[in-house]
Amino acid sequence: MSYRRACKSCQKKSTADPVLSATSREACECEGMYRLSDSHLDEIISTGATRMTILPDLDAALPESTPPPSLADMERHLALLYTSLTTTTTAVTATSALVDHVIQLFFPEGKVNPRALESTESLPKILVALLRGRATLDEFLRRNAHSILDQSNLSRAYEQWLAQVYHQVCRITHESHATSSVYFESLGSNEETHASESSRIGASYARSKGFEAFVAQLREVYLAQNYSRPSKTFSSALNGTWRLDIPSLRIVSSELAPSILSVVRCLSMGLGFHVVLSSTSLFVRSELALFTTIWSEFILDNTPRILRVFPNGESTMSMCADLLYGDYVGSHTPHNAGVRLDLYCWPLHDNPHRSCYAIRMLFQPTAGHDLHGQVDVQVAHNVRNQNTWNMTAAERMELVHRHSFSTVLVVVGGWKQSAPNDVVNVWV
Repeated sequence: MSYRRACKSCQKKSTADPVLSATSREACECEGMYRLSDSHLDEIISTGATRMTILPDLDAALPESTPPPSLADMERHLALLYTSLTTTTTAVTATSALVDHVIQLFFPEGKVNPRALESTESLPKILVALLRGRATLDEFLRRNAHSILDQSNLSRAYEQWLAQVYHQVCRITHESHATSSVYFESLGSNEETHASESSRIGASYARSKGFEAFVAQLREVYLAQNYSRPSKTFSSALNGTWRLDIPSLRIVSSELAPSILSVVRCLSMGLGFHVVLSSTSLFVRSELALFTTIWSEFILDNTPRILRVFPNGESTMSMCADLLYGDYVGSHTPHNAGVRLDLYCWPLHDNPHRSCYAIRMLFQPTAGHDLHGQVDVQVAHNVRNQNTWNMTAAERMELVHRHSFSTVLVVVGGWKQSAPNDVVNVWV
């Protein structure tokens, strides 16, 4: 019995023979699955590679035996995934040592739910994979930014973008499940997920939420096409590029177990960022920005205002987790260069939890030319059922004073100033 992997011509791979140096199929006598395309044959002849070397790439390109999912199926599957990401709070192992380290800070031993651990262990891998592939998704939005002006092109761009996201996720799910649909349906049957929102994730609901988030993000990418980054016209110790000093990160107190998605979103904004302080505003841009948008601008006049985008480029109009984002109050104390930012998240009318969150952040330069920060997360439950969507930021701020907020999480950390060109991909 022969165990030969390739014909004699391909085994030799000699560039001295003009026949074997050609890219023609005439030099290849392989049969069946070993008879490669001209492009892959050229790779073997010119580089000395073997089929086994490029086998993973070939196999990844092969179509699945099952028919491709419909648009409605992809929307529903990704909605189930998103719900799991926003409800799972277990200390599962990630493919990134950094993500794993920070998750362990938030979820020390004893807070692990073994049942949830078994059913959602792929979630951090999926998040890290999406973060690694963020440049591809961002490039797609920039290339199709003008679709925001045409309804038919907008719908087509949404479907293509959704397929790209779905494909990236499926590359991870195939590691542990025969088909992607099996994995997504297992998320829907997860006790924690099912108890929260999976029962109301129908086709129309998933499409409306996904499409609205896509349009909100594409709008910000479109509006940033001719944007120029802010220039340093105001001298401040806050100006510069800051990198999180991981050992300094501490959880002072915690009555809240944030979701895996919340932890990774915080990392995408706080691991490294650029700061420019003007006479009126604080401009912030994450080094790990997910999308090409304007910088976050916080006007420091102690007045309720609305933020357009987060430092990582996320639109505040996305309504993630059925919350209304964007409201903030910013202030500056010139005598010590400190900045305080209070951000608020309001429950939408269809959010059953009715909780309002306040994220209060204080940043202060230190004598050692470092940056110290403290983040307090506060929550007010049973917020009255009002249509905050149609209110102004000032009107919503009046509601804040009618409710009692309790602190559920306090995080402190430090940042060190770095050269802006010293960029490291922390997700690998």
